[in-house]
Amino acid sequence: MNRKKRTAVNATVGIFYKIVCMVFPFLIRTIIIKILGDEYAGLNSLFTSIISALSLAELGVGNAVVYCMYEPIVKKQNDKLCALLNHIKKMYNIIGAIVLFVGILITPFLKYLIKGDYPADVNLYILFFMYLFNLVFGYFFYGYTTSLFLAHQRNDVISITSLIVFVIQYILQILILFLTHNYMLYILIYAIIVIPQNIIYKVVSKKMYPEIRCQGNISDQLKKKIKVEVLSLLGHKIGAVILVSIDSALISAFLGLSELAKYGNYYYIYSSVIALTTIIAQGMLAGIGAKIVDNKKAAYDLFMKLSMAWMLMVTICSSCLIGLLNPFIGMVFGREYCYSKMVVLVMVIYYFSWQFRNMGLIFKDAAGLWSKDWYKPYIGMFINLIFSIVFLKIYGTVVAVLLPTIIVMALLYYPIETFVIHKYLFEKKMWNYIIWTIEFVVFSIFTVGINNFICNYVIRNESIIIFIIKMFISIAVPSIIFVVFFHKTEQFKLLKSDIKSIIKIQKS
Repeated sequence: MNRKKRTAVNATVGIFYKIVCMVFPFLIRTIIIKILGDEYAGLNSLFTSIISALSLAELGVGNAVVYCMYEPIVKKQNDKLCALLNHIKKMYNIIGAIVLFVGILITPFLKYLIKGDYPADVNLYILFFMYLFNLVFGYFFYGYTTSLFLAHQRNDVISITSLIVFVIQYILQILILFLTHNYMLYILIYAIIVIPQNIIYKVVSKKMYPEIRCQGNISDQLKKKIKVEVLSLLGHKIGAVILVSIDSALISAFLGLSELAKYGNYYYIYSSVIALTTIIAQGMLAGIGAKIVDNKKAAYDLFMKLSMAWMLMVTICSSCLIGLLNPFIGMVFGREYCYSKMVVLVMVIYYFSWQFRNMGLIFKDAAGLWSKDWYKPYIGMFINLIFSIVFLKIYGTVVAVLLPTIIVMALLYYPIETFVIHKYLFEKKMWNYIIWTIEFVVFSIFTVGINNFICNYVIRNESIIIFIIKMFISIAVPSIIFVVFFHKTEQFKLLKSDIKSIIKIQKS
């Protein structure tokens, strides 16, 4: 299967998987709030964030090894591939031990991350260890096999396996919530479902790649290379955790579980949108990596074309969020769970600032340029954490954790990342791309502004029919304006041609 077709398959399967994994958890979250209450949903958000923070111990080992796997796969060097897989298995065992140890260390301090009371029927420590088991099991057993699928651009295998396992998990959890109203039993299902999931990964990997085994040792030179890449990724992983996961901990500590539950409803929606769009980009990663090896000029042309497509997608998503977030929250949870229009606007800006730079990140990861901006996340982490705490103490609102992230993304991360990929990957000046990005941002602001006016000030009524109409408008408005603005550009013409090719592949 060629790269374009593999990308299309990965994207299709991945999108279907993400849709299912968006609908079921949100349904479950709604059930938790309706049956058990806000505090339980807040606890879920808090512990999920803590587990995300602990997962930074992985340090990007998987990314670094997958990057090193591209060459032996292309050259059919199975011995080297086996040695790399064996190496990541050993490293994951060490990581699992570190995560378990750190998890035990922070356990006594869990209660200090919660302002006010928490549900009396919940044992914080047992609950935390259930979450911890789910994370640790994959490190100790067969989680490393996913690297093999990713390197072969078989993201669809991971998506299909996870889809089957998670649907079973969600159905069991829904039944438990309705029949028992027992939150601890609900989390127990989450904790143990990781066991069959990783066993399936192992069985499928043996069947698909019978010639690949965990055996042999990589060279000292390759070990050194992986070590350098991992150390480079360390800061990026920590920075990502601080910028995203720590927000929940700060809201819980300063504002309480009920406010965290309210914020979590919004965060779940726009993070689901992020996950849905990112799966498309991830499906391209291996193909982009190969393209970079083959031809840098072709890689740059691909980058510009995909950047246009990505910016359009982010603009459409931003348009949908500005028009649909509050109506959706109001219909599902009630108007008392809705934030003001200003807070929603800040959330949409937060989403846009995070996502508009994502295509550059995809190419930077594919090229393995993590060491070139190793300092960036440390600076961003410091700025974000300090200003979030200060703003929370002064203003006491969730906007306090969003504004620092927006500033860091737009004024720090984007310029540095743009400089790195243009200097070290494309060997071009970055100014043309920056100007192009500014033009597209202006287009996005103009488009989202028009949609905001239509959906929030012209169409004021709220119902399912009105919601559907707003959804159609939120997709149509940016799409039409995009065609009008950019239809004469070379990137648009190339993009149009590729879309036609993908449609033909999907039909076949």
